[in-house]
Amino acid sequence: MDIKYTKSEKVTTLFPSVKKIILKNICLIDALLLSLIAGFLYLQWIIGDIFIFMLPLELFNIKPTISSLIISLSIIIFLVSIAIVFLSYQKASKTYYEFYSDKVVVSLPAMIIFSSTEEIPFENIQRITVHQKNFIDTVFGFGTLDITLSGLKKEKIELIYVRNPEQWASWLTQQIQQYTAVKQQETLENMRLQKTFDREW
Repeated sequence: MDIKYTKSEKVTTLFPSVKKIILKNICLIDALLLSLIAGFLYLQWIIGDIFIFMLPLELFNIKPTISSLIISLSIIIFLVSIAIVFLSYQKASKTYYEFYSDKVVVSLPAMIIFSSTEEIPFENIQRITVHQKNFIDTVFGFGTLDITLSGLKKEKIELIYVRNPEQWASWLTQQIQQYTAVKQQETLENMRLQKTFDREW
């Protein structure tokens, strides 16, 4: 009979901070709105009469002004921002990662109201790298763990919205190293027992 030291035991669960994710998206939307307004005003200052591009609207008896355009643009971005915040909330609330002694279970949203889970055994993890997509991710302490895989259909999986990503990457690497060491000890012990068994027979 083979000896097994390793048991699949749940160690911890990582949940993204939904509030921080929503705040991050609001900041991105505000930055986009300010950039569009600034760009519009800059074009108005450079060209002098930006409404020359809107002459076709006069055929429908529509005479836009700077204030009306800014208000319309703000309303559109506001509505889009509500949709983005809602979708980001749905995505973040269905995202979590369960770390076991021998694997990672990843739960990600499949669609708006559904989610899917995937098990990643430690044996199939080749490399863990960290990246932060933009300056706001750095400010809010978010990052993505890129996990390179082998022996699976997927070549890579991403753990998104990870708080303190460098610390989690270091911790997960240590867990995998500990698991590998125990597995090696288990293999050597089983080989020794097999040799003993063969001698007796």
